[in-house]
Amino acid sequence: MKLSVIIVSYNEKEYIEEAIDSCLNQICDIPFEIIIGDDGSNDGSVEIIEKYKKQYPDIIKFFVMNREDIIDPIPSIRVSNIIKKAFKIASGNYFCILSADDKFIDMNKFSFQINFLEEHKNYSSCYTDFKKFWNDESEVVIKQKASISNSLFWAYKYVHISCFVFNRKVLNFVLDNFCDDTGLIYSIFLAGKSKHLDKITFGYRQRDKSIMHEADKVELSIIELLLYNDILKKNKYLNSSLSRFSKPIKYLYDNRKQIENDKYKKYIKYSLKDNTNNLLLQLKNYDSLNKKDKIKIRVIIIKSAILRKIFLFMGTISMKINYFIGK
Repeated sequence: MKLSVIIVSYNEKEYIEEAIDSCLNQICDIPFEIIIGDDGSNDGSVEIIEKYKKQYPDIIKFFVMNREDIIDPIPSIRVSNIIKKAFKIASGNYFCILSADDKFIDMNKFSFQINFLEEHKNYSSCYTDFKKFWNDESEVVIKQKASISNSLFWAYKYVHISCFVFNRKVLNFVLDNFCDDTGLIYSIFLAGKSKHLDKITFGYRQRDKSIMHEADKVELSIIELLLYNDILKKNKYLNSSLSRFSKPIKYLYDNRKQIENDKYKKYIKYSLKDNTNNLLLQLKNYDSLNKKDKIKIRVIIIKSAILRKIFLFMGTISMKINYFIGK
């Protein structure tokens, strides 16, 4: 039994030591390794990682991705490639993921979640609650009210990927392109049952200058649709996925003219590599589509909105039932 902790880093000199220490300081009898994948940092992060590697040669492994040949990199794809490479290096039968600007805040996280999975072999993963925190020391706790089915969870809920510990079975369900935070949660749910554990184990740092905070709503919606297209190939949780992505689908439909902006060309270029049933490309070319194809898109938008309302209602009922059963 062994845990592989994957840390994704890019220019996180200010925070990476805290992230690594939150792993090394775990109170845990279970052996673990730390695999740090750096995305070509140029701020001194690599030197810090090398220092830790020398100090803990039996625990820490690391690699640096090449950025020299990449023009207009798509962050989600870069992160996905790092995690996939780390999976190939990893020797553990359990996994968890951490960004270099975040940290684990419960020193029993590893043992707590792995012990649960060892005692409950019918579960392939478990997840905990977390808190968002800011550098000014303010924070807010994000708690899940109750465990619900994977399908219901995927339809509308969010929990950070670093709340999860999952077993090696998940690696068999990794998406073709997206192995980032949200895409990996989808893969985790495909692998089997997931259990919510009532404990706060992870701290999610909030920064105004992070990549996701700097992206505008069009860009974030485009990224969501790229993930949605990747999910369609698996042919699982299709209604749940349509519910989950209903808002970005509708937003891009309403703002489809903006997709032509030069800022988003890299996403269109990427989409052209895999244009089968690609909704992003269909929305971009909406005005030139025939009447039948336009109707199909409008049907998707209406269906997604209806499904979201249904899943929200089902989720509310499910959580109330689970709450009273738990009492």
